[in-house]
Amino acid sequence: MFHLTPDPVDTLVDNHDAHALSTPPPVDALTRCARLLSTRCPACFGGAAFGRSFDEGADIHVALDATFSQRHSMHAGDSPHFYEPEFFIPKAQVDECGRRIIAARKKPPRPSCAPKVPAHIVDECEKSYKAADEKKVKTSANRFDDTGVMALICRHNIPIFLANVDTPGEQQKYAIALLEHLFTFLPPNATVAALYDIGCVVDRSLELYNILPVDIHQRLIFAISTMHAYGHQWACQIVYNPRLREGLGLTDGEGIERLWSRLCKLIPITRSSAAKVISLDLRDDLGHWIAQRLRHGVESREASSLEELARVGIPKEELRDEWKQQCVAQTSIRAHAPAHLKKELDVVLSLQADLDTVNKAIETTRTVLENGEASAESHEVIARLERSHTRLVDKVEALYSSLNITDSFPDFRNISLEFVRLLLMAHDLKINIRKRAVGSFFEWDRLDQAVGGRHNPLGTKIHQQTRKAIAKRTPALKTAIRKFNHYCETLKELKQPEWTITVPLPLPTDLDALRDDASLLADVWIDPSQAQAPRWLEDVDVRKGIRVLLLGDHCLEERHRLGREADNICRWYGSELAAAKLALATSSNADIAFLLQQRVCELLLLPAKWKNPLVSPQRFDAQTTLASETVNSALGDPQVYAWPFVIETPLPYIIHQDDTDPYGRLEEEELSYLEAEQHLVEDVFLDDASGDEGPPEDARSEASVMTITMTWETPIHVSIDDAPHFLQATAPVLLQLLQSNVHLDVSNMSRLQNRSAWMNDSCINACMQLLQLVFLGPGGERVALLSTYMLPLVRADAGDATLWRNAASTRFWEKDVWTIPIHYKDHWMLATIDIPRSRVAYFDSFAREHPWEGHIQDVMQLTARLLNIAADKGHCIVHAQRAWAVYPTTTAARQHNTYDCGVWILAVIAAVLRGYDMTGFEEADIGRFRIFLFTLARAVST
Repeated sequence: MFHLTPDPVDTLVDNHDAHALSTPPPVDALTRCARLLSTRCPACFGGAAFGRSFDEGADIHVALDATFSQRHSMHAGDSPHFYEPEFFIPKAQVDECGRRIIAARKKPPRPSCAPKVPAHIVDECEKSYKAADEKKVKTSANRFDDTGVMALICRHNIPIFLANVDTPGEQQKYAIALLEHLFTFLPPNATVAALYDIGCVVDRSLELYNILPVDIHQRLIFAISTMHAYGHQWACQIVYNPRLREGLGLTDGEGIERLWSRLCKLIPITRSSAAKVISLDLRDDLGHWIAQRLRHGVESREASSLEELARVGIPKEELRDEWKQQCVAQTSIRAHAPAHLKKELDVVLSLQADLDTVNKAIETTRTVLENGEASAESHEVIARLERSHTRLVDKVEALYSSLNITDSFPDFRNISLEFVRLLLMAHDLKINIRKRAVGSFFEWDRLDQAVGGRHNPLGTKIHQQTRKAIAKRTPALKTAIRKFNHYCETLKELKQPEWTITVPLPLPTDLDALRDDASLLADVWIDPSQAQAPRWLEDVDVRKGIRVLLLGDHCLEERHRLGREADNICRWYGSELAAAKLALATSSNADIAFLLQQRVCELLLLPAKWKNPLVSPQRFDAQTTLASETVNSALGDPQVYAWPFVIETPLPYIIHQDDTDPYGRLEEEELSYLEAEQHLVEDVFLDDASGDEGPPEDARSEASVMTITMTWETPIHVSIDDAPHFLQATAPVLLQLLQSNVHLDVSNMSRLQNRSAWMNDSCINACMQLLQLVFLGPGGERVALLSTYMLPLVRADAGDATLWRNAASTRFWEKDVWTIPIHYKDHWMLATIDIPRSRVAYFDSFAREHPWEGHIQDVMQLTARLLNIAADKGHCIVHAQRAWAVYPTTTAARQHNTYDCGVWILAVIAAVLRGYDMTGFEEADIGRFRIFLFTLARAVST
């Protein structure tokens, strides 16, 4: 039906990558997703770690659905086969899956299968949706050979795989075949959450029958797409609704409807859809998607949920406990009256009504006979009728007892039959009302979306038909609501104080109010297990609190997932750029060099498109640099330099230190040395800064009042530099260092060369200069590396002129990020100041919590004074007008010796220069990093 030609440049680049596009690689050999998947959506499939549990939301979210508007005319025929479709899975693969499903269903179901939802609830859901009816004819098989298309998309609405539908109905084999095909491109430990409008029905089939291999079935969970979920039974929603299920964040599964909407314009033109073009457009829009979801999806909903929680005033722990109780109660079999029980009750009630009529007739006859002159025989007949009536009443009571209602529903004991009957009728009627109401809401949404060009126009005919359908169904819906409300009033009148059954609340007859009424989604409760009705059932604030609590939890889950996706697209960009550059540099590809150059240019444009609050531009720059280094390394070993004898070149000012103090702590008498122009990168910026007149020597600015929120917990937005490839000092890096004027003396070179030597101030300052030259170069203007002398100056209450003279060369007022080394009791720590976001990241390789408050106070005092000094100099520094958030980048000790703390903070500084928050080094990597620093130092000391 629909065929797409593979891109030749894609195929060529694949040859320079670990995975190919043509056929699924061996699953056991995969440690990451196959390139076919990561190319289509780097955010979903570009990750490096897999195996997240279902409570964490699984690794990958996908959605499935079919449309029967995309079909292929039987008379159009087909073209000769000359390529393999890239998106559509083969028909033979789908048919084989169908045969396997039929064979599995002929066998007995698994005896040990415990239903997640009562069986009759899933049966009701199956009856409610056309997609669940595999025999439902949706397209004429006499006119079309392919009657529709089923798609599997990622959560960013990007099509991953498609299958042609060639059966009258939407059979389960299409969804299962697509999922099975997806797993062939995933690592063996990857987990998947699939959202499908009849996910509950498919999940039950997979639980009952051996359809999928065990290793796939154990890594797959189902949910229902968000809008379709509201057409399912409430007990089903508790298990399958993504807004109620833990771990799924704000994934809605409705993106596939948006895909069909985008493709519908092509229906009358070609009867085929260029899914690849749409896929690439959506992929390039990932950065905007993440930013929009973060701003409008997470942050706005988080704020509203926090406000509502504060208004409700119920602790989160209580709300979570109430929600757990509600889930357990409303998914139990006893919580739902079986259909046969209602039928049997109707029979009993009919017999009871007939007996009441007979009893009334007997009483009337007796009264007439007593007033007249009746024979003794007549009185005997009446007596026999009364005895027969009494026996019938006893039999009806026995029949009612035989239903075992009090066993299945203990709270029905000693409750009148009429009350039970009305309660069950109200239960069924509310389910019917909910189905009607949700359908009406869908129709109104369809009209609203077409207003103002926000959606494809409906056309006059369809618009009128939709409005007529709504007008036709509204009276019946309102009548059902009024009938339900009458049941509620009657139940309220019949209810006795000692009965523990909760009377349902009436529903609003206004449809707008009904849409906003949360009680519409809850079933009528017929079996409370406590003497007192649970709070989640009767307390309105508890119900509201549960909803906003779940919303807040899902916002947090979504923030976690967005952070991982931002890391994934950054990582994919680097690997894809390296593959494209390597293909371009290979001489055998000279005939398509122009196309490859275009691909490289397209990739280099992605960072501008993908920029978002969760990934900094420096991280993309670092990936660009890493890609070039990877290509250079792959094409040949870096040039080996013959290093001459190291000649000691003393620094202009040397701080004399006691041999017993390896860290070179700065005492008050040593501050005179600091006032000399011995500070970081003065050779680069001193000429620009020297023209500004600093404040008087003894002047001291007053630090602004700063609100600080300190939390000893690493937040989720901390990004980790997990690519240690930069430890290779390549030829371009060494050439750049040879042209610099950074120098280290013999003692500092010895500190770097000695594996167990401590780092002092001058060595750390010089190494910071080297790292800045390596990772940012002279054009890198975003990070200000303040020297180790700045914090001691503040602690010694130095004047503004001294601070200005020691910091002006860094031009800190132009930088978004400042790094401030901290020295305390023979130990180095680091503070990273994110000015625009008002964040302070604190790193201590020992992860000690007790001293950090004092260090942060000094750091914030220095920050406030530098901000004030810059303002006095006419340099406006824009930062977030909110409380400063202070947090550790690690709460687990990274260092277990006594001498590597200085190297650790340099490793973190390298990560910051590369656009990350924290280094991904383990303790075993620090020795390699010290050697890397020594190699750089030798390059500048020759």
